[in-house]
Amino acid sequence: MEKNLTFYNVKANKRKTDKSVASLLFKIFAFIILFAYAISLILPMVWSFVVSFQTPETYLIELKDQFSFYSFSQLFNMQNYVEVLSYFEIQVMAGVYVDIGGLILNSIMYSVGSALFQTLACCLMAYIVARFNFISSKIIYTVVLIVMVLPIVGALPSQVQVLDFLGLYDTMTGLIILSSNFYGIHFLILHASFKTIPKDFNEAAMIDGAGQWRIMLTIMIPLVKNALLTIFLLKFIAFWNDYQTPLLFAKSYPTLAYGLHWIQNGSGNHTDINLNTDPHKLAAAMLIFIPILVLFMFTHKRLMGNIAAGGIKG
Repeated sequence: MEKNLTFYNVKANKRKTDKSVASLLFKIFAFIILFAYAISLILPMVWSFVVSFQTPETYLIELKDQFSFYSFSQLFNMQNYVEVLSYFEIQVMAGVYVDIGGLILNSIMYSVGSALFQTLACCLMAYIVARFNFISSKIIYTVVLIVMVLPIVGALPSQVQVLDFLGLYDTMTGLIILSSNFYGIHFLILHASFKTIPKDFNEAAMIDGAGQWRIMLTIMIPLVKNALLTIFLLKFIAFWNDYQTPLLFAKSYPTLAYGLHWIQNGSGNHTDINLNTDPHKLAAAMLIFIPILVLFMFTHKRLMGNIAAGGIKG
C-alpha cells in the first residue's frame, strides 16, 4: 500500500513538474513575442523624435555620418519646432489664414465639445434602453447593433445637405452636433453597466419621493462615473487625432490634425521657410503627440483598466 502511494505521489509530482516547465516555456515565448512587438512600436516613435530635431541638411547625410562627432551637435536643435510654431498656417479662404494658435484652439473646442456631448448622448440613451422596458428601447438597441455590423456608405452627401439646410455647415456647432451620436461599443458598455444595477435602487429612491431625473442624476450616473470618464478620455483622443471630419464639414475651423494632414501633403507653405521637409513634418507631428502623451501619463491607469467592469464595482 505504501509503495502504491509513493508511486502515485511520484507520478503526480512529475505531472506538476511537466506543467510548470510547459507554463514557463509558454511565458518565455509570450514575453519574446510581446517584447518584439513593443520594440516594433517604440523604434519608429524614437526615430521620429530624433529626426524632428535634425536640420533638413543633417537629415540628408548618410546614416554612417549622422552620429559622428562633427554632426552630433546638430542632431538636436529646436529650429524645426520654432519654425513650425512661427510660420505654420492654414489657408481657409483667399487671404485668410489660421495660425498655430487658432489650430490649437479649434482642436480643444472640437475634441472637448465632441467628446463631452457624445459621452452624454451614449449615457442617456444607454440608461433609457437599459432601465425602461419599452418596445422602442429594443428597437434602438437593435439599430445600434445593425449599425455596428453593417457598414453605412453613401451618407456623406446627405449629411452635408442636412447641415447646410440647418445653417450649421462649416460651423463649430455643427461639427460638434454631427459628432454627438450614441451608437458604438461605448453604448453597449454603458448599457451593460446600467443593466447590472439592481432595480431595488430605483424602487427605494421612488419610495423616498425621487423622480426619474433625480434617480438618474444622483444615483445611476454616479455609479458608472468611472466608465463615463474613461469613455470621455478615449473619445477625446479619437477626436484630437481626427482630421477628416473638420476637413469635410468645417474647413473654416481647421484643427491640429487637419493641419498635420495639410503639411504632410505639401500644402499650405506660403512663406520663405520650407515646412515640407521630413524633419518639419515630424516636428509638427510631435507637437500634436505631446498633449496626448501628457494625458496618457496622468490617466494611463484608467485608460488601461477594464471599463466594462460594471457600474457598482467601478
